[in-house]
Order: sequence, then C-alpha cells, then structure tokens
Amino acid sequence: MLRAIIVIVISYFLLYKGHSQNPLPDPSETIRSIIESMEEYERLPEDFSGILDNLDYYRENPLNLNQAGREELERFIFLTEFQVQSLLDYRKDHGPFLSLYELQLVVGFDSITIAYLLPFVRTGEIMADNRLHLNNVISRGVHEILLKEQRIIQTPEGYKALPGSVPPEEAGPYYPGTRDRLLMKYRYHYQKRLFLGLTMEKDAGEEFFTGSNPCGFDFYSGHIQLNELGPVKSIILGDYQVTTGQGLTLWSGSAFGKSSFPSSLYKRQESLKKYGSTDENMFFRGIAVSLAVKNFTLLAFYSSKKADANITDTLPSGITIFSSFQQTGYHRTPAEIYDENAISETALGSSLTYRNNWLKIGSTVVKYNYSGIKQPSDALFRKFEFRGDRLVNAGLDYSLFFRKIQFYGEISWGNNAMATLNGIILKPHQRILFSFLQRSYNPQYHARYAGAVSENSEPCNENALYLGTVFQPFRFWKITAYADFFRFPWMTYSLRQPSSGSDIFMQADFNPFKTLMFDLRFRCKSKLTNLPDENAILAQTQNQNTYTARLHCKVQVSKSLILRSRIEFKTIRADSTGKEEGLLLYQDLVYRFSRIPLQLSMRYALFRTDDYASRLYAYEDDVLYSYSIPALYDEGNRSYAVVRYELLKSLTLWLKWSRTCIHDVTGLGSGPDEIKGNTKSEIKLQLRWVF
Repeated sequence: MLRAIIVIVISYFLLYKGHSQNPLPDPSETIRSIIESMEEYERLPEDFSGILDNLDYYRENPLNLNQAGREELERFIFLTEFQVQSLLDYRKDHGPFLSLYELQLVVGFDSITIAYLLPFVRTGEIMADNRLHLNNVISRGVHEILLKEQRIIQTPEGYKALPGSVPPEEAGPYYPGTRDRLLMKYRYHYQKRLFLGLTMEKDAGEEFFTGSNPCGFDFYSGHIQLNELGPVKSIILGDYQVTTGQGLTLWSGSAFGKSSFPSSLYKRQESLKKYGSTDENMFFRGIAVSLAVKNFTLLAFYSSKKADANITDTLPSGITIFSSFQQTGYHRTPAEIYDENAISETALGSSLTYRNNWLKIGSTVVKYNYSGIKQPSDALFRKFEFRGDRLVNAGLDYSLFFRKIQFYGEISWGNNAMATLNGIILKPHQRILFSFLQRSYNPQYHARYAGAVSENSEPCNENALYLGTVFQPFRFWKITAYADFFRFPWMTYSLRQPSSGSDIFMQADFNPFKTLMFDLRFRCKSKLTNLPDENAILAQTQNQNTYTARLHCKVQVSKSLILRSRIEFKTIRADSTGKEEGLLLYQDLVYRFSRIPLQLSMRYALFRTDDYASRLYAYEDDVLYSYSIPALYDEGNRSYAVVRYELLKSLTLWLKWSRTCIHDVTGLGSGPDEIKGNTKSEIKLQLRWVF
C-alpha cells in the first residue's frame, strides 16, 4: 500500500510541474465531494436530488453574494454557521463584494471551502426588479424540458418472452414491461418568485400505456410554487417536502448523516420546498403555506395521497391490514402491483418558528391517518413498532448561536415515546472546529417521516455520543475526524439482543495548489453481529471490525484535462470468518474539448473482494441531475464513458455507457434480474432543452 501511495503522489506532482493555469472550479466536483462524503455511511439514498436541489439551481442561477440572506447562504451544506455569519459580517463592515477573490479575506474561509462555493455564487449589482407581472413571467421566465432513457443492454431472465406452452402463473417471476427506464421532466421558474414542475417516470419492468399503467407512466408528480407574496413567504400546490428542526419530528426527504462534514450534523434545509424528484414515497401531496411576520414563521400543510403497503389481510368489514410501508417504488410483478397505492395517507401539520440573529426556536405538530391498520409481525424484535391507523408526532427544536459556540437540538414525541438529540458546535479558533452530538431514541419512538442522524435506518432504539473535529494545522492541510459510540437498547433486525458499537473516521486533505488535491481517509467500524451457527438454540454473537483506507488524488493538468485516481482497501475481521478483504483501483479522465462543445468523462476500475460484505463503493460521473454509486464486489473490472455535447446553445445531449465484468461466474444477479454470462452493460441517453 505504501509503495502505491508513493507512486501516485510522485506521478501527480510530475504531471503538475510547470503548470500555471488557474481554471475555474467545476460545480460537478463540489457535488462529487458532497456525495462521496456520504458513501461511507452505507445507507445511500436512491435519489440525491432532495439534498442537492439547491446546488442544482444555483449551478444555473449563481447566487449574488451582495444580496444573499442568511437563509440562502445556509442552503450550501458545506458552509458552517460560523462561516455564514462571518460572510454577513464582512459584507456589513466592508460593503458589497467587488470580486469573488474577496472570499479569501473572509475570516474562516479556507481554500477548499472557497473552491466548493465558487461555482454557485457571483458578485454584482443588486437586482431590484423582481415583480411578479404577467409580462415578466412570460418574457423572462426560464423553461426546461428533460428527457431520459436508460436500459440494461443484456436481457435479464425476467424480460425474456415466455414459451407459448407455459402459463404465466407457472413460469416464475417475470416483468411484463420493457427494460427501459423512462423519465420526463418539465420545469419553469421566474427568478425566485414562481416555480412550476411536472415529473413523469417509468421504472424498468413496469408497463407503459397498458396493463397496470393504462395512463402511461407509473409515477406522476407536479407542483406550482409562489414566493414573496407580502407576508406569504411561500405557497405550494401539488407535491412538496417539509423539513423542520433537526429531522427528528418531521423530515420528508433525504438528509445528511455522518460524513466528512462534521458541521453538517446541524440541519439547515429550508422548511418548505417544491418536490421534483423520482422517489415515490418521501413527499407530501396537497397544499402548504409558509407565512413570515417579523421574526416569526408559520408553516401549515395538508396532504392526502396513496401509499404502497404490504397487505396481509382484509377484514369482513373491508378494513385493510398491512404489515409495513413499501419504499422501493417498483410496480412490476403481480405482488408489487397488488401493494401499489394500497392505502391512503392523510397528513395535517404545522410548524411555528421564531428566529433572530442568535436564537431559533421551533415547534412542529403533525397528525397522520391511514385507511388501513398497521400490524407488524409478532417477531420479538418488532415489539415496539408502530401499530394502528393514526399517528401523532410533536416536537420542539432550538438553536442558540453566540460568537464561537452554537447549541442546537430537538425533543420529539411519537408512538407514545420520546426521542431527543442535542449538539454543540464550537469554533475556538478560525483553524479548528469541534462538533458534539448526543442522541437518545426510545425503542418505541416512531416518526413517519424522519431524517435525524442515526446509525439505524430510522431514529429509534439508539443511544449514542458523537465527537467530531475539523482542523487546519497548516495553510494547505485540512484534517477531519469523528468518533461515534452507539448502543442499541433493544433487538434489531440483524441482531437478536441489545448491542453496541463504534465508528471512527479520519480524513486528511492536502490542497497545495488550486488545481491539485489529495485526500487520505481511514475508517474503523466495530459492532456485534450474529454468529452463523444453524445448530445453536439461541443466537450467538461475534465481534466484527471493518477497516477501510483510501487515497484519492485529483489534478487539473490543464484547462481541458482533469485526472482522478483512487486506491482503496477494506478489511473485515470477525470471530467466525476470520479476515475478508476488498481492493479497488480506478483511474478517471475528464477532457473538455476547446474547439467543440464536447466533454468526455471516462473511468477504468479494477476491484476484488472476498464477498458482498467487503464490497466497495465508488461515485461515478453521470448525466445531469443523476447520481450513481454502484457497489463493487467479487473480482472484476468496471468502466464507463459519459459524453456531454451541446447540440445548440439551449440543447444539450448526454450519453453514458457503463460495463461491469465479473471473473469466473456464469451469471449475474438472481431471479428475474439474472443475466446469463459475466458481463452487465447499461446505457443512458438524456436530452435537455432550456429556453
């Protein structure tokens, strides 16, 4: 490993030697860094657009730093509360920014943070004319149409035509739809005052204009949002998300957990925002209004929608019994179609927040009613799960900011149980930051939509203490580290007894020049797992320790060429299985042609793991608004190429081809997703028209 690290470092310095250009940062590099900071968490959301929606907007419409307010700056999740306040103080003391280079003079802004921020901001005169007149809406609004199609090139078993002599009910699982995934989006916005959106999606295997989907797409979502109408801060009709406090009471969307951004544990997303994602579950459908009067903000919403659920029985009275909510969004097989829109969910809620420059206090109440009754199985580990046809969640959250210290937290009630989290962010010096987070979640606590920090898939059955720091010992160095110690007071799905564990992480970033960056990452995770012994009367446990080490290098060789390299190791040690290992190596090349509007991104990766448990993740470049982090395991290679070509100034085409080859196997996947052979290839085609 040491030899590989030395070779990579020397190679990058040789490539860099003599290079003097300073190209502008690429917004995709910021997005890459944010997503990769989450992949170690191994609970990746299927769709990152909820987290990165603001960055996608500011990529096209850079925020003017001379008129940006606190709430707008807080949408950049890589900025700390101290950096936001420092920027506002600098602007107050020195007047409007004359150039983005002035960010180097703002206390607390390091070179890495500035590189993250630059692609999404600008300076200039303050715009005063944003009146919502019909003529402005028609002539100055921006329309966007997005069309995407993707499919696996090989034909999985579930898509092959059945022999005429075999009845479908005897043929096993199969998919009646094509293997194409289709997506259509229309979006419109007029400055920050008016937004319209329509999303239509069909997953691979789902029928299209036939069978269970006679109206075409399997999923439709739309919204209209108006902002800044006097005291009305926002009003949305259609689909939307509500995120309040620290995500313990209500957070209908994906959220940051533990990551290489310790300050991101403090959640700051806007409370009400439009929904334009393809996740078919984590949103509300109805009407929501946010009112702002002086320091108070009142948010009220009503939602009524259908939800997928695992139906287990129907009583003679017609009442439906279901054991769980289905979250996949797939409606391909008869069983999946049977569970589609099986119950109705009605939600009524409100949030009241008081905020000034140093204090924020909020309260949230939401009530859910269901057309069916939830009855989980009688398994002992499910003893405390939510049961019934109605649920109430209520919570109080706070944030107290004073000079170099911030206190924040939330206490919440749901399913007749309490949960709480409390954190401190301390910045004793501009080069160092400390983060502390205590969380205590009762095993019986349940919130229908929650995004609080948790080692589990949802915030319940957990007591933990987190300590993190960001330290800049020298000008070009940044050290990030955290230690999280957690305990589960009741059984979990994977372990039939109370247990505990720890998660320790450290990353060193070295950025000697604007176009050269290294990061070295280590992680150690320790927990108990079940001992695989079929003859044991009672399940026995074993210690399992997982170690990962990664070196990542990026150099912008010229204005046109970017190179990225990575080497990553993973080792799992358990009492029964001994040592399991994984290795990943890849090389990226990104080239922007100077004479034609064409960009090419390529990767070749080699990997080897002993089994699925030692799998490794690697973020990939993708078509716009799409994010891909495949799990790599067994032994093989993966390659991809992404082409971006501007057909016209307003018309852009993306094409992605990817291929995974696994050595010494005769099939990939299982059931209807099985592919004969050792190779799986996929192609994506996307067209975007902005006018």
